[in-house]
Amino acid sequence: MNSKWNTRRFKKITSDNLCNALKSISSQEQILVVQPKLLPVLNQLLTFTELTKSTPVRKIALLDEQLKNDLPSLLGTIPSMELVFLIDVRVDLCLPNELVKLIKDLQLTELNVLYCTWKTEMTNNLKRLTHFIKSQLENLSKANLFEWDFFPFAQQDDNLLVVNVLYNEDGENLYYPKRSSMEKTTRGILLDNMSNCIKSLLAQTNTIVTDAIAMGSISKNLVALLHDQHQTDENLFIKETLYGSKYHSSLETDLIVLERNVDPITPLLTQLSYVGILDDFFEFGDDCKLKDKEFTLDYITDDTWNELKFLNFGSVGPQLNKMAKDLQSQYDSRHNAETVNEIKNFVDSLGSLQQRQKLLKKHTNLSSNVLEEVEQNENLLFNRILELEQDILLDKLSTTIAIDKILELVYESDVQPEKILRLVCLLSITKNFLKDKDFENLQRELVDSFGVNMIFQLERLIRNRLLKNKSTSQTFEGIEDIQLKKNYRYPSLWLDTLPDETSNDANFAYCGMVPLTYRLIQLLYDRTIISKHYSSQQPFMISKTANISKLNELFENLYGNGNLITEEKWVPTKKVKHAKNENSPASNDSNIAIIVFLGGITLSEFATLRVLQDKLHKKNVNKRFIVIADGLTNGTRLIRSFM
Repeated sequence: MNSKWNTRRFKKITSDNLCNALKSISSQEQILVVQPKLLPVLNQLLTFTELTKSTPVRKIALLDEQLKNDLPSLLGTIPSMELVFLIDVRVDLCLPNELVKLIKDLQLTELNVLYCTWKTEMTNNLKRLTHFIKSQLENLSKANLFEWDFFPFAQQDDNLLVVNVLYNEDGENLYYPKRSSMEKTTRGILLDNMSNCIKSLLAQTNTIVTDAIAMGSISKNLVALLHDQHQTDENLFIKETLYGSKYHSSLETDLIVLERNVDPITPLLTQLSYVGILDDFFEFGDDCKLKDKEFTLDYITDDTWNELKFLNFGSVGPQLNKMAKDLQSQYDSRHNAETVNEIKNFVDSLGSLQQRQKLLKKHTNLSSNVLEEVEQNENLLFNRILELEQDILLDKLSTTIAIDKILELVYESDVQPEKILRLVCLLSITKNFLKDKDFENLQRELVDSFGVNMIFQLERLIRNRLLKNKSTSQTFEGIEDIQLKKNYRYPSLWLDTLPDETSNDANFAYCGMVPLTYRLIQLLYDRTIISKHYSSQQPFMISKTANISKLNELFENLYGNGNLITEEKWVPTKKVKHAKNENSPASNDSNIAIIVFLGGITLSEFATLRVLQDKLHKKNVNKRFIVIADGLTNGTRLIRSFM
């Protein structure tokens, strides 16, 4: 592991930054008024006791409609306490309505505002956060502004950093906005946040990117933003490090940026990894808590979760059974303890055994809840939907028959419209488009079943290229996007995304499918798959550095534009080689591959990338994949953002 990328430290750094910011406001006792969306973040960082010990904060309140009534009683005990409003406007770029209303109602003439920011802010919009806040308050109140430098947290794994900037306060997806006229603006905000976040991480870890690869037009924009930042006067030292004599690291850092439209199919599918199926059924919040459940799944403290989370759900039961038997064996070993030392050793281990038993019970109950939903919830239709997804991917059904099967789900049960819409989108993308007659019949039936609002939902999906109708999709103008241009049977053959069931491939996380994102990342290092199924003439079979050589032709065939994949050398190869020769024998640090997802990543998708990393290690490609995603996505989240 690269010691500089100890991702668990980011939470501690962010917590310390918060405490220091609160202390910088004043030493006077404070009431911290928190924007509701930041409460899960605070819960991850520190407890209330830790907060009150480390800062002048004595009470916490939520910035909601009830605050106006609660504030007098909060201030009643200690009238001299200062109000500090903690807000995050990095995505919405506007003040919370509740704050504006409270200022007016209580006629607050002066207030302290602590706002989230990235430690390194280079892009235009986010550099002006102070201006945005002040301009919205100038006619209401005098604002004392304070910055809280922020870092993303690891979620479910040390190597998955979720930035949580994909959705705004209203739940709208910034990569796929409801209104196509806002696409350029919302994606611009997304890029601003991601570029500043990544730049902050690179600075914090003292990491120098040696190679940068982009897949997709928006991905190219992000790489350009990051590269431009290296060229500014404020980064002369980094510039000298990159291109001058100061570069001395023997480690290579690949930056790989890809966006959701590179692979729009994967998030539309049912997830089958343990972590993915829990996200589909119950949904993880920003604090890693399952909604409607009473516990958090913490990979740091829960060893059982760590062993199970990336398995296919069908393997979870047998693994739990094995773990239970092992635990029972350890309990039974007390009968064989005869000497004082043996008894003492057993007693010393009793606490950890009881903790393991508690965790096993938790995951046994949780997996049982999932099985109960699958087997007893008639409206879930889990197995029927899964079978239909697989038939659509394998191109077993004509468009007409597939539509009939989708509508059967509508007629025969109270299935959620989100599930129906994601099947419709999946069908249209895999077939490349729906014929006008098929689409009109389908739209009529869906409107009859779910109401007139379905018309607008279908239109939004068409405008975002998630629903492809032969004629109407061409009438909506949007920025140039990367889109699959072929029936899915071609990429599935070329990239072997539907391998044989007996193959030792990463097809465990979905219905027998290897995600397209997995294959595209694999191609940068390993061409063995494509050499068998697409073209035997490849510039290499295995590469220790990311390489797009001769992939432009594949992108031309997949997406209709070979220029949608690009590669840049940010450090000349000779300098990297020179650094390797100068340095002493290699440490335990791995070369880093920073993989950035724009438009969201599914948890099952990440599970497959873990497998890819392990496979590459066996081929002597010593890369540590660190995934930075703007947010989590799945079929429900994706479709819900259009409703």
